[in-house]
Amino acid sequence: MTTPPPGVVNFRDAGGHATPHGTMAIGRLFRSAHLVDLADPRALDPYGVTTVVDLRNAQERIDHPSRLSSAITVFDIDIDTGAWGDVAQRMPRLEEVYLGMIEDRATRLVQAVDTIARRSHSPVLVHCTGGKDRTGVVIALVQAVLGVPDDAIAADYARSEAHLMAAWRVSPPPKVAGGVDWDEFVAAGLLASPPEMMFDVLGRLRREHGSVEGFLTVHGADERLPELLHRHLVSA
Repeated sequence: MTTPPPGVVNFRDAGGHATPHGTMAIGRLFRSAHLVDLADPRALDPYGVTTVVDLRNAQERIDHPSRLSSAITVFDIDIDTGAWGDVAQRMPRLEEVYLGMIEDRATRLVQAVDTIARRSHSPVLVHCTGGKDRTGVVIALVQAVLGVPDDAIAADYARSEAHLMAAWRVSPPPKVAGGVDWDEFVAAGLLASPPEMMFDVLGRLRREHGSVEGFLTVHGADERLPELLHRHLVSA
């Protein structure tokens, strides 16, 4: 198990899974919650991370800036769907958050996966605020293109709930998505990461586009994207 850098929640290696062409490389693609509390700007050095893909919106970055070494290249790709904009009226359902991502932020999902493909010749870290929803979908897309079985993708995604509960139960953030109180967020089931959610996302993409690669292609992905991902992220 990868030891998290001090101050980083929900951190883990996205690799190590079997694929039809080999094993998804370890130490090449990481995922986590935000990097606000990173104990030291150079704390990612032992992992070799040279690229960070930040999936948060502009306000999140302003309110909670990452604490990173200047040697790391950061790509800001906003995957936020705005699902939290009317929380004073109604809390969104988890299903709405995910549907909004694949319907309304498809081109940005492609941008995130493409960035990973082009930069993962050296280690990449992908994160949002909790490292669960936005990060979960992006990592799942990469793993699916590489041929990681859905069971393994969903199990990896499902680990986020326990990681966040363990960390944030001790020191809960004062506000989470959309300024919602922590207790409200948990009560609404929005901290959950049920495996069924990822099965549903991948199933929907395949029904509507034939494959995950088809979803990415129709929304602007370069035809060489799968080849790049395999070249950088699969070890024979």
